[in-house]
Amino acid sequence: MTAQQLPTITRYEDHEGDGRCGLCEREGLRWIAVLSDGSTVGSECAKKATGTKAIAPAKLAWLAHFEVVAEVVDCGNTHTLWQHRGGVATRETVNGHLSKVGGARADWIADGWIAG
Repeated sequence: MTAQQLPTITRYEDHEGDGRCGLCEREGLRWIAVLSDGSTVGSECAKKATGTKAIAPAKLAWLAHFEVVAEVVDCGNTHTLWQHRGGVATRETVNGHLSKVGGARADWIADGWIAG
């Protein structure tokens, strides 16, 4: 299989210890990677499933305080807009990797990806 045939990571989710890896079948996982084909794998299996380096679990801790507001696929990359639970702070990830902290909503509105 070539890298072009492998799915990509679209985002990570915090399953608070209730997650299950679709690749190795482990249960009780906290960090789950959602792949472009709709499947989910544990963060440790993400590299095996996608052929790309996964994010270290320690760098995902911020996800516990944010929720997905919107997702857009642009030029083959999945952009996800996150908002702080109970707040207004925003973040953006591209293919699961944090790309912007703060001000993301304004950029999404300017790009026409969400309504103002």
